[in-house]
Amino acid sequence: GSTVKGGNHASNATHGQAKAKRCVMQYAAGSASSTDGMTRGFGAMCTFNIAKTEYDALEKLGGKEYENALHALHRKHSQTALNVARNNGGIFVKIGQFIASLEGASGDAIPHEYVEALAELTDKAPAQPFETVSQVVSEDFGSPLEYLVRSVGKDPIAAGSLAQVHVAETHEGAAVAVKLQYPHLRAQAEADLDTFETMAGMLQPGGHDLGWLLG
Repeated sequence: GSTVKGGNHASNATHGQAKAKRCVMQYAAGSASSTDGMTRGFGAMCTFNIAKTEYDALEKLGGKEYENALHALHRKHSQTALNVARNNGGIFVKIGQFIASLEGASGDAIPHEYVEALAELTDKAPAQPFETVSQVVSEDFGSPLEYLVRSVGKDPIAAGSLAQVHVAETHEGAAVAVKLQYPHLRAQAEADLDTFETMAGMLQPGGHDLGWLLG
């Protein structure tokens, strides 16, 4: 009867959550800095599948209970999405910023909890250590940034989805802004876009089809 079916559904959901969380533990820790597409892809997909399993479990609810549980999951997993974007950076932040820019323009196609949470990425994008981003200059120009300018500030004055900005002084004494692209971005971008394309048709939190964002 319906009682047994409900019990099996809950059991399957719990089993799915446990399996997905094991997947996160295995892949997500090293995904952010990895240039390996499989590592980053599995890390993102594992995290995504935890959320999907919990959204799917709401199907057995109805009425006010469903609405309350739905908004609770929106609040929970909008923070999950924010954390994944901040940890992985690059394309993840760029797409998060795009979603945050859709406030009022998407109607109810995107839960407002996601728009509000991801808005943090528009003015608080995560920066990377100077030692990490400055290696791009050495790779592109053959010399460390410190050799190319008289001085450079180690703390960024701004950070975006793909690069961050540092203040420097040229050997002629002019103050300039140096935009440093995040390392591994080229290698990560293709794999990250493939991951988003895979997820595009599966993004339906609470019945909201978000595949159009990534398709």
